[in-house]
Amino acid sequence: MILDWIDSLPALAFAIALLVLPGLPAAWLAGFRGPLLIGIGSVGSLAIIAASSLAAPVVGLRWSLVPVLIGTVVLSLVVGIVAGFRRGGRPAIRSQGWLWLVGAAVVWIALMAYSMTRPSLPIQNYDGLYHLNAVRFVLDTGDASSFHQTLAYPESSSVFYPALWHAYTALVVPVAGGVFEATNLVIIAACAVLWPASVMLLTAAVWPKQRIAILAAPVLTLGISFFPMGFLNWGPLLPNLLGNALVPAILALIVWILRTGVAARDRFAHAVLLLGAAGACALGHPSSLLLALVFAVPIFAERVIGLWREGRGTRTARVAWTVALVVAAAAIAVIWVALRRVHNEWLPNQSPAQGLGEALLLAPMSRPIPAVIVVLGVVGAIVAIRRAQGRWLLVTHAVGVFFFLCAVSLLHAGLRELIVGIWYSDLNRAAATLVVASLPLAARGVEPVLGAVRTWWAATRQKDGLARIARIGVALVALAALLGPQFLAVRNETKTMRIGTFNATDEATGLSPDEEALFAEAERLLPDDALVVGSPLTATGLLYAATGIRVVFPHILGDWSDDADLLGKRLRFGGADVCDAINRMGVTHALDFGEVSVFPPGDPRYTGLDRLERSPVLTEIASSGDAKLFEVTGCGDRD
Repeated sequence: MILDWIDSLPALAFAIALLVLPGLPAAWLAGFRGPLLIGIGSVGSLAIIAASSLAAPVVGLRWSLVPVLIGTVVLSLVVGIVAGFRRGGRPAIRSQGWLWLVGAAVVWIALMAYSMTRPSLPIQNYDGLYHLNAVRFVLDTGDASSFHQTLAYPESSSVFYPALWHAYTALVVPVAGGVFEATNLVIIAACAVLWPASVMLLTAAVWPKQRIAILAAPVLTLGISFFPMGFLNWGPLLPNLLGNALVPAILALIVWILRTGVAARDRFAHAVLLLGAAGACALGHPSSLLLALVFAVPIFAERVIGLWREGRGTRTARVAWTVALVVAAAAIAVIWVALRRVHNEWLPNQSPAQGLGEALLLAPMSRPIPAVIVVLGVVGAIVAIRRAQGRWLLVTHAVGVFFFLCAVSLLHAGLRELIVGIWYSDLNRAAATLVVASLPLAARGVEPVLGAVRTWWAATRQKDGLARIARIGVALVALAALLGPQFLAVRNETKTMRIGTFNATDEATGLSPDEEALFAEAERLLPDDALVVGSPLTATGLLYAATGIRVVFPHILGDWSDDADLLGKRLRFGGADVCDAINRMGVTHALDFGEVSVFPPGDPRYTGLDRLERSPVLTEIASSGDAKLFEVTGCGDRD
């Protein structure tokens, strides 16, 4: 397994380079230096990929690195013109910043590699079927536009689905060697580079002079398990992972734009990057952008309150700021309500007291408490209140706690729908709202805690032998009490990834080793124009992502043709109507993976796709364990 990961290091380096390098010139021209370049460069790169994916089909370009290179030039020129192509920039956080950011990335890479088992193992959860096939769809069509994602709607000419994830991953596939490998490497790049760098950006924006807090921020991302790893164990929510990872960076850019004493050209350059980040966040997942907008309201509110309290600017300007804040907040509320989506399967399951406790202790859905992060966060919150810097983070965190509390405990269906119906009735998405503000607050708490430890240690050294031993013993017990739950919080998530999301055993609900072996055999046996039907409940649709061979059902949910619906319900039984549907669609083969499924069995749309050995129109041509490949032989001449 280790050798497999070593072989994948060049492709991982490419995935990380693609995440950082395209946006690096714009970040440099906007005045960013040092390790902050990684965060802003990643923001710029994703903005370029998002914009290029929309523009490429409009100008007749297939999706490749060419549109990305063009987008890099365009964004660099725009930022350069706005910023005046200057040479100076924001002071770097010295070399130590690189050390801590790179160190966090290395640990994240090791943690994710261990959790994934091997780079070629596909995601085994429900949403993985769509996301893996969507990457192959982008490669086949040469179109990564979010407005042309018709994979699950083959009868439509235009369907919107946020496709930044798939556009980015498709660019990595030629280097990684396959869709499964590229997807896993992009997951690692997002978790190991984008997320820590984004949190570092927000910490640096709120507390620009607190060096220890800025250095600690990327490392502390390793201490919370429910994001981003929780998004891999539920769904997996890959587009949301990318979008949510951009939220701290968006808030950081807003803070820099609103800061007093900033040159106009800096504000304009940051505004360009903010627009790009917002677009990338929206095409990552629209719910992430809406979350960023809600979380930004306290930033503007703090600015308006400061204008009135300090009497800065004219009264007309203060009134204008106030009106703008009210209008913006109202507009966000209207959009939030108008776009709400409700999934009744995600119902409240806790008492308000339990939900509030889990939110405050950063232990959603009964996870272990990340005790170190909680203690540091409390200290950071106290410091923010006392020093009147970063108080808006407390309000933002309170909003996240409120969302989570409503999702897990609000019983009034109409009110719950109104508040969290825009995707956040999903408890896992609601839980992720807790992490945006809690990590920068925890980072701010590191310095005073270290100062207290130094003072305590100096006092301990002055004690006599028994008193010193007693004090050290108490300290070790307290340290163990903090580190134990903290360790469990991360360990449990990695364990869930290994036995669930990336299960490599015969018990996998997605693709078992036997089924993976049959894919290899199918790739050898089947012609390039083959069309294969199989139950998407059992991950037969992953044949498309793995080999490029077309399948009738690339996802469980979709708007299928009447012929496809007929095959899903009646293929096992055969008959003239089944053969007519087979001939009209051009179906050549079928797969049967038995009863183990990624989704509860019994979906009436696919009841005719099991026990296919009984079908009078199919002949088995290959098998591996319980997995079987059939050829259509009983429907006469399909020409």
